[in-house]
Amino acid sequence: MLTVTKPVYYCEHCKRHRMTAASILKHEPRCIYNPLRAVCGWHKDMRPSAPADFALVFVDNPDVEWLRKQMDGCPACMLAVIVQARRLGLHDEDAWDFDYKAEVEKYRESERYADVW
Repeated sequence: MLTVTKPVYYCEHCKRHRMTAASILKHEPRCIYNPLRAVCGWHKDMRPSAPADFALVFVDNPDVEWLRKQMDGCPACMLAVIVQARRLGLHDEDAWDFDYKAEVEKYRESERYADVW
């Protein structure tokens, strides 16, 4: 019988696990549960500040239109802020009207429209 022990690498924020360190090192900076998230996998750019900073404002005034404007309509960035707001204490899910699937469709539609022009 052959027994092999292999390392398993976990994300510190969402507990995602992989068998290679490189894959987790790529995942962690864009993880939506990372309060210091600096990279978005959708548009590959740096955000002006971490989602936790926007979440502090969002907890006091859960306005999805404001959030959409701040995040340039990116659903992944919006979701990251909402996740951080929930961690900071905004547990009332009726406080915002956020439908991730609908936001994704709006974002994709705007991308398609931009490609045409």
